[in-house]
Amino acid sequence: MKRIFWLLLIILLIFAGCTSDESVADGPQIDPNLVTVEVMGASNKSISIKITNNSDMQLFYGEPYFLEYFENGKWETVEERAEGNFFYMVAYGIMPGKSTVWSANLEQRYGALSDGRYRILKHVDFQNDMGEKCAEQQISAEFEVSVRER
Repeated sequence: MKRIFWLLLIILLIFAGCTSDESVADGPQIDPNLVTVEVMGASNKSISIKITNNSDMQLFYGEPYFLEYFENGKWETVEERAEGNFFYMVAYGIMPGKSTVWSANLEQRYGALSDGRYRILKHVDFQNDMGEKCAEQQISAEFEVSVRER
């Protein structure tokens, strides 16, 4: 009887996906502290951010990002400067407790930015040990652009 119990328990653990509070279908409420984003450098033409995975799951992200501008007390989408912009669809992974630096050429997609307060937005996914998507989250980092006359 004990063997059957342990065997069933092991099978349940192997086939268990996400816990109920992490289920994608349930619209998970992910703790925003599970991923921290720090601006390492930003200008009117480019940005580098450090993404840290503070969770116990593997985190995945890709190249796509969006930019917003703070104006009149709310965030507005920055319009792309030209059609035909694209992203390579790759997935980068960050193991639990690890960090990586990701960079983007803002000028290529949006043109040189004017002075102001911006934020960059990226989508990340969390996967459990079985490689199943458990949750997703949008991360963001705010930065200021100040173009000085020389």
